[in-house]
Amino acid sequence: MKRLASIIGLLAVVTMSLRAQSQFPDILWERGGNTRPAYDVVPLSKGRLLVGSFDGSLRVWDLATKNATLTLITTKFLGGRSMAVTPDEAMVITGDTDGWVRCWSIASGRLLFTLGKHTLQVNDVACSPIGDWVAVGDDAGVVRRWDLNNRTILDTIRLSSPIRSIAVNPDGASMTITTSLPGGKDEPSVPNPARIVAVPGLTVRAVVDGAAPGSGGSSPIYTAAYATSTTIRMAASNAILTVDAATGAILNRRDVDYGIAGGPEFVVLEDATRTITAGVLFAGLRRYTDGRSDADTIVEFGRPISALAIDQNAKRLYVATQGNDVQVWDLTTDTFMFDLEGMTGYLRRAAWSIDGTMIATASSSSDRIRLIDVANGSVIETIGNPPWGFATPASIAFDRISQSLYFTPVGDDGIRRLRRYDIALKSMDTTFSRRATSVVASRTTERLIVLSRDSSFALQSGNPEPFASWAIDACNPWVALSTRDGRIVTSCADSTIRILDGLSGQPFGTISVPASVIDILAPASQVGEADVLVFIQYGRTRPDAVDAVIVDAVSLQEKIVLPAIGTPFIDGFRGNRVACSRSAVFFAVGQDDGTIVIVETKTGARVKTLETGGSPVVFLSVYPDNEVMIAGTADGRVVRLKDPWPVPVSSVYEETDTDALSMDHLRSADEVLWYTMDGRCVGRGANYVPEHSHQPYVVVMRFGATVQSRLLLDGGMR
Repeated sequence: MKRLASIIGLLAVVTMSLRAQSQFPDILWERGGNTRPAYDVVPLSKGRLLVGSFDGSLRVWDLATKNATLTLITTKFLGGRSMAVTPDEAMVITGDTDGWVRCWSIASGRLLFTLGKHTLQVNDVACSPIGDWVAVGDDAGVVRRWDLNNRTILDTIRLSSPIRSIAVNPDGASMTITTSLPGGKDEPSVPNPARIVAVPGLTVRAVVDGAAPGSGGSSPIYTAAYATSTTIRMAASNAILTVDAATGAILNRRDVDYGIAGGPEFVVLEDATRTITAGVLFAGLRRYTDGRSDADTIVEFGRPISALAIDQNAKRLYVATQGNDVQVWDLTTDTFMFDLEGMTGYLRRAAWSIDGTMIATASSSSDRIRLIDVANGSVIETIGNPPWGFATPASIAFDRISQSLYFTPVGDDGIRRLRRYDIALKSMDTTFSRRATSVVASRTTERLIVLSRDSSFALQSGNPEPFASWAIDACNPWVALSTRDGRIVTSCADSTIRILDGLSGQPFGTISVPASVIDILAPASQVGEADVLVFIQYGRTRPDAVDAVIVDAVSLQEKIVLPAIGTPFIDGFRGNRVACSRSAVFFAVGQDDGTIVIVETKTGARVKTLETGGSPVVFLSVYPDNEVMIAGTADGRVVRLKDPWPVPVSSVYEETDTDALSMDHLRSADEVLWYTMDGRCVGRGANYVPEHSHQPYVVVMRFGATVQSRLLLDGGMR
């Protein structure tokens, strides 16, 4: 190990130019939230809340700042189902749709270990009072108790119906298991009781049916919570039951009327005498107090609820709704405090202010645009819920002085129009209402260029009346404004790229394209640095891949085609997943596996891989002056990456000893180590064969006390 450590240390000295190739870049900040409703919420100490979402993510939210401080991607898009936290808050155990039971560190967000896999999806996980075991119930009706220390199964019980919920007695000597009806049916005649099970052994101690006496039928038990070690509160159909934890005898039955909504489905305990419930479809919250015949209605209407939790110390109630948000309620006054913003889908659009200090973002399932401080990721302002409502705009642009934000949403009439928001006055300008699909802003003047399906016009910022307009063929929304010379570059329905003069709108040139253009990049550099335009095409070289075509900006001739540098996103939206550096030396391509691949234009080599957390990268944007990269992911996050661009492979190649690397030379070395460009050691010995021959590798050889290194490109030195 000492020898290996010394070699790796020498590698850092010998290959200094490779230090920038880190696979795990600094994520300076991340903002965002769930793209699907929460399945569970767990209050933590120090003013934090753990939220598990059906999009497969777990997030730790700081309730003081209302920002997520830690994000775990548990199953990518398989979707989580349940979680449990150990009493010391060191670990969270997740059960997911894929059946796996995983254990994560809450401090670092890292996967600690995997317990095992159930045959069907996991529906609930519950931890013991001292954190030495967890009970896991699945859709096959199986409950297993896992030892967290030696990671073995302690005991198992098999029931005839899918497991719905598990509640563990505070004394650890029993648990209550509720079940769902097979196939999700809702038939009152089919028994669906709760079972009180002894620990250890998981033998059934008692069966509890929620049916009213003399009704002649049966009633499902939705969920259960222990009031004390001797009594259980159970939510049945239109009733709250108080049950003896030892015998299962119903000590008290309190009828509640949720009407056609059914329920109560959710039950949490404010203390030993007060119970808060919510119905299956009814989103209202009610408090029932022992000894009182009436109920406190905390809220009567709202969205259907997906999860409910209570912090008894802070007197707060956490309500997750089917609208992807989590509301925080003050139980001392029964008033709404705030919700956790950002839980609104993945990033679809973003725009930089001209000075690069903030970005405007719009997501896939939100009617809000957020202004975010690029330095720290804080939300400066939320532009939301205008009277007409708007879907995700096709484009967003700041004016040169960042006083106005322009965007093109769809209105109530189904028509996409240009809108202007006055940032200084924090108000919408109602004078802007022309039809528009795209808007781009000049970095050096007050000019805006707006395109619709069959026309284009130029505006001075703040003035809704065009000072120039011209007719064009029907265009797609992919458009760029080249700040190098002010030309407009847009794709048109006749399979061409039109280059227009930004002042007169007169055609400058036309490029025929053999495949669908889904994005256009115009590097914002000075003349001579990047005299290129970049078109992103779908299906040009392969029907399931995205290609980049680099075109000389003067001659309009193709210079290079980078085939299959990306894949279309799973929901069919294909644009804005590619960005380039200021000089167009590199391209960054977002992938479905959550990585960002950096491609060197000159060589076509994939020189660097950035990790964002496992969820598909659906948006990339780079500020041209300092090349800060912003990425949006399918789990709803917006992240800022530090120093994304590497040293060009061609530069590394020139600085590295380029003597031919022969097999005899390798075999004569005392030790041979193979490294990827991100610094990972992937092989050892002279006979190692790289898994991906098209990727660059660094070979480090030790000859006694001397260390040599060679760079392999496309297997050219083997």
